[in-house]
Amino acid sequence: MSSYFGLCDAAGDPTEATALTNAAAGVVWIGNNPGTHVFTCPGAGNQTVTELSAMVHKDAGAPNLRLAVYNTAGNVKLCEGAAQVAIAGAADAWQGHMAQANISPNPVTLVGGTAYLIVVGFDATTAATTHGDASNTSGVYGLDDYTGGYPAALAADGQTYCWPVRCKVGVDPVTYFATGDAVAVGNVACIIQTQIIRAAVAVGVPLESETVTYVAAVAAAIATVLATSVQVYIAAPVAGVFDYILHYRRRKHRG
Repeated sequence: MSSYFGLCDAAGDPTEATALTNAAAGVVWIGNNPGTHVFTCPGAGNQTVTELSAMVHKDAGAPNLRLAVYNTAGNVKLCEGAAQVAIAGAADAWQGHMAQANISPNPVTLVGGTAYLIVVGFDATTAATTHGDASNTSGVYGLDDYTGGYPAALAADGQTYCWPVRCKVGVDPVTYFATGDAVAVGNVACIIQTQIIRAAVAVGVPLESETVTYVAAVAAAIATVLATSVQVYIAAPVAGVFDYILHYRRRKHRG
């Protein structure tokens, strides 16, 4: 299960609506004051970072951005984007390091319940957003261009408004094959059917024709869901099959 934290809600949607522009090329704007307005990683225990992004657009030119995560004091760098990313479009969108492979080091874990700084840096004054926070001032860290790489520790210098930044942590459901891949769907259906039948045999369910037909239909439905959805919702049909197995076993023991 994945979740976001930063200047956003848990689903990753922006929560503010103040228009901001980058005041100076090379300035790194953090998401909050060190030790004051911090963003807390959701969950408990180790949480793998799978995305770092900022909701921004460009007013002109070809500005780039790069994000990083530090401890609340700004003197320990936990991770950063593997490379700078070109800001695209004239309307706000989440942009940055959108996959775990685009973050360095990979993997990197944060601790649920712990607060962190989420840092975004630009290399031009044409970076902008319409989803900043006017009420939450944030430190400006350094006057260097960190889109080429962040230092081990940041040096605070000045104040500005809070830019919309977010960090995604957790594990997403896995897509095992492409949508509409009929061969893969058939193979997965066979595997699922085989495992269900093996479970049935193990508890003594007879392989009557209607049982096999039902199991085959459920297996095909599960495989289709796997092929057409990023989320893997297989609990309900599998529960139906094993309810059948359990009820049969209970009847057998009562008899």
